[in-house]
Amino acid sequence: MRKEHEEQVRATLRYRNQTGVFDIRADVREFVARHGVTVTKDIALGEVRGSRWGPKKLSGAALDYQFNTGELLLAEKHGAQKYFDLTGRIIGTEAAACNPDMSQEDFYDWYTERRIQSVGMLWNKSGGAWQGHFVSEPEIRSAALHSLEEKGRVGRISVDGIGEPLYVSAAVYRAMDIPSKKSYVRFLAPLDNILWDRNLTEELFSFSYRWEVYTPAPKRKFGYYVLPVLYNGRFVARFEAEPMAEAGEFRIKNWCWEAGVHVDGDMLEQIASELERFARFLQTGSAECNMALLRAL
Repeated sequence: MRKEHEEQVRATLRYRNQTGVFDIRADVREFVARHGVTVTKDIALGEVRGSRWGPKKLSGAALDYQFNTGELLLAEKHGAQKYFDLTGRIIGTEAAACNPDMSQEDFYDWYTERRIQSVGMLWNKSGGAWQGHFVSEPEIRSAALHSLEEKGRVGRISVDGIGEPLYVSAAVYRAMDIPSKKSYVRFLAPLDNILWDRNLTEELFSFSYRWEVYTPAPKRKFGYYVLPVLYNGRFVARFEAEPMAEAGEFRIKNWCWEAGVHVDGDMLEQIASELERFARFLQTGSAECNMALLRAL
């Protein structure tokens, strides 16, 4: 699979007339090995071109090529700037090593299992969670799910009211009967894994969510960038914050409770705690965070 992807990247380089990447590939890798975390502007090898598509510098294209072939990984990212380092230094040489004996079927199993683990629970219906290479193909996915069940690596469960069986990883399956000991609130990003399959999220949680970033402002129902609020396994609210660049601090613009939610002291306490944690993550003061909470609720 890695070879197939590498050939696709090579075809793109040929289309962009950037095959010179292969001549400087070793030099770029040596630079990263010697200097550590590297951003495109750190290296100036090859010509500079005026195309709108892809890296303008050949050395930038070489970094991107080696990222796509697995030699490099993203160490960090600031805005649109990507910082690369050797794969072995980021995740370890053992984890980075490819199993040369892995068959195509074994790869499909691994890839499908990984997708289930990343979301937590999935059905075998095409949708947002099954987008991408391989898993978007129903026949491949169905065969992999059957294989994973036989090997005991995933379990199948049923949920009242949902006609399709749901698949969970073996570790999750074993832990399903263990009750949560702590009350909690979490704010989810609009593209959080649990929201990848909007239809499944609505079926499981009775929570309808659409990311309205690309919806024209007059047609938005909740706001530009709205974060769902999860309380003890249930979606209880959603809110839109003021843009940080404009407000200069964390402030809530709109807060909307879900229908039928009973607000009690524990819920408010957990929301306040999460707002404090979120404010620290954004590196803003916490006083405004509590004031925002009081204004919103």
